[in-house]
Amino acid sequence: MRLPYIGIHIKTINTFFHEIGHAMMALAFNGEIYHIKLNINNSGEALTATKGWFAKFFVSISGYLFPIFISIIVLLCAKYKHIMWGFYGLFIISICAAIMWIRNTYGYVWCMFYVALFLIIFYFKKALFIKIFLAFNVAALLTENIAACITLLKLAAKNPKQAGDAYTLKQYTFIPTVLWAFFFLLISCFAIIVSLFYSYTFML
Repeated sequence: MRLPYIGIHIKTINTFFHEIGHAMMALAFNGEIYHIKLNINNSGEALTATKGWFAKFFVSISGYLFPIFISIIVLLCAKYKHIMWGFYGLFIISICAAIMWIRNTYGYVWCMFYVALFLIIFYFKKALFIKIFLAFNVAALLTENIAACITLLKLAAKNPKQAGDAYTLKQYTFIPTVLWAFFFLLISCFAIIVSLFYSYTFML
């Protein structure tokens, strides 16, 4: 993800699932999803509408947690020999988001390319290719998520109003922005540790 030119597009994997996390939680509370935008600078936007404190709270908290949740699910699928469940799950989420929610040019092009990778890998039907692809996605999600959490913590300490979801959660709960940012970082670190115990399953 530090490679020139291509690295920034790999980072978008985490942004993609971050915004999908907001959108899917809005759906869970019978809310509406107006659009998801992915930007070339790795920022993103999920415009949703929900009613009630609980709905708004869970929509806000889901962004940083959803990539972690997806990563752990894929790792568990690999552990219990259901690697294709993880593959199909990511594919279905991606193609549904591309069709229904992505509404800007870069986001749509990126999403179509991402979906195309699934189709190409499925075409060859090689278990090794599928494992490598899923392992790559898990690594991209977890490493970029923890990097995003570190950035969020820095923003929360220096300029809380610029700290995105952490600042939104502060408005709903009155818990300081920096504590929310630290909470996300702790969860992300925990996910990295868990992944180290399950990563061997991709080699089996």
